[in-house]
Amino acid sequence: MNVLSQDIKDIFYKMSVGFDDQWLFTAPTQISNYPPYNLSEDKNNNSYRIDMAVAGFSKDELEIFEEEGKLTISGKIKNSMYDKNPTVVHYSGLAQRGFTRNFNVAQNIKITKVTLENGVLSISFLKEEHKSRKTIKIE
Repeated sequence: MNVLSQDIKDIFYKMSVGFDDQWLFTAPTQISNYPPYNLSEDKNNNSYRIDMAVAGFSKDELEIFEEEGKLTISGKIKNSMYDKNPTVVHYSGLAQRGFTRNFNVAQNIKITKVTLENGVLSISFLKEEHKSRKTIKIE
């Protein structure tokens, strides 16, 4: 595998859940480091977890949805901490901006739990046994 191919595969694994060695690559249109996150796998339990640093966001300001093999997490700050009080900010090191993060999700991955605690959004996934063939029932 050449270096470019490995770089592309590394990017994919940073943005995907549950594909293992068989992966379908969708090139990201833009790579951002905000907000930072960890993607971990527990091989003993066939489970994954995304932990995302979302300090300053409330539950109501975060939206999580899954559609067509893509998990989207977005955040919009409705009220800045400075909106209520006319304060002159001399230095702003705290991120007060919205975001959207997308992750590719394999068909056999199911979201089992979502929590927001101490500024960390945690999304847990369970990897079901992969079936190469699915029978669809006719109604």
